[in-house]
Amino acid sequence: MIELLEWDCQFFGFNVAAVRPPCHSPDDWQAVQPFCQENRVRLVQFACDCAEEQSIRFAEQNGFHCVDVRLAFARPLEPISADGAIRRATPADCPTILSGIEGLFNMTRYQVDPHFPRDKAEELYKVWIEKSIAGAFDDVVFMTPQGEGFMTVKVREEVGHIGLVGVKAYAAGHKWGSRLLATALHHFAATHCRHAQVVTQGRNRVAQNYYQQAGFKLQQTELCYHKWYKQI
Repeated sequence: MIELLEWDCQFFGFNVAAVRPPCHSPDDWQAVQPFCQENRVRLVQFACDCAEEQSIRFAEQNGFHCVDVRLAFARPLEPISADGAIRRATPADCPTILSGIEGLFNMTRYQVDPHFPRDKAEELYKVWIEKSIAGAFDDVVFMTPQGEGFMTVKVREEVGHIGLVGVKAYAAGHKWGSRLLATALHHFAATHCRHAQVVTQGRNRVAQNYYQQAGFKLQQTELCYHKWYKQI
């Protein structure tokens, strides 16, 4: 029910754990406190569907605070042309993509929760992009000609997942986001995916409207909770 998140622990420099749903009774939560004490956990994460009222109630009764609303959108795939200006990023493109991305992800829970060190919250997305270019976190990073925008994607079990999407402020209004999305959808169709899926924040209304205009429909609303323990 609760486990340490090895990568998160190493990256942030303190122990991070996650409670896995379902958690429908007080007994389900009794293991959390002893586990956290034994493993010197600083942060416990928990996420569940917004319809799981009992899980939500128990989380809040046990000191968890809602930090994010995650909205999952999906759409079926159909033949679509790739944009010739969009290409797959290589390791040599890393400096170009990473230049000027500060502030692009300021609506995520890592940025909104003040307990995270600011430098690590910013670095997280740079690491995500670097590893995705290498095929680790996500499979592919698509980029615009001069790195004005980028999109990370992966394919899992016939579903194409959109990860990080960013268009730098100076390039706004040039439809790079739409062109990146078209290329991602083309990639998903070419790799025999049946659906495309993306998750965005409840506070990010611009992204929500954008994906719905592109044919995505809301599939799930998930609440994300954090509980912090004092540094031991």
